[in-house]
Amino acid sequence: MMKTESRILYVLIICIAAICTQCASGPKIETVAPLKLLDAYVQPWASEVEGGKTGFTVHFFVEKKADIILKEIYYKGKKIELQSTQNLTEYIGQYTNSIISKKEIIMSSDPMEEFNNQVPLIIEKTPFELEENECIIEYIQDDKKQYFKLGMLPEKEMERQPTVKPE
Repeated sequence: MMKTESRILYVLIICIAAICTQCASGPKIETVAPLKLLDAYVQPWASEVEGGKTGFTVHFFVEKKADIILKEIYYKGKKIELQSTQNLTEYIGQYTNSIISKKEIIMSSDPMEEFNNQVPLIIEKTPFELEENECIIEYIQDDKKQYFKLGMLPEKEMERQPTVKPE
C-alpha cells in the first residue's frame, strides 16, 4: 500500500515539474546575431500634408546567409513585418501610426444612428519587454523560428514625405 502511494506521489511530482518547466520557458533570445549586420537603423517619417500620416521605417543591411531569412521585428511595442530585396541583403519594415480621426462619435439610443462610427483600432501587445531603441528580430533558420536581440537601433533624422495623405 505504501509503495503504491509513493509511486503515485513520484508520478505527480514529475508531472507538475514538467508542466511548470513548459510554462516558464518562452522563446530563446540570442544576444549575438546569427548573421553579420552591416548596418541597421530606424528612420521616422512624417507627411507634410496637414492631417497626414506619420511612422517609421526600419532598415537592416546584412551579409547574405542562405539558410537565414529575417521575418519580423519587435520594436517600440510593435510587431513589424520585414520585406527583403531579391538578393536577401536588405530588409525593410514600415510602421504607420494610426491617424486620430477628428470625426465625432455618434452616441444614440438608436443603434442604426451609431452604425457609421469607426471601430477603434486594437494594438496587439508584443510578447517582449524592451528598453528604448532595443529590438528583437525574428528569423527562420533550418525551418525553425528563432529570435535575436539588437541592443541599440540607431535613429536617423526624420524624413519628410509630402505625398503621404490621410485616408
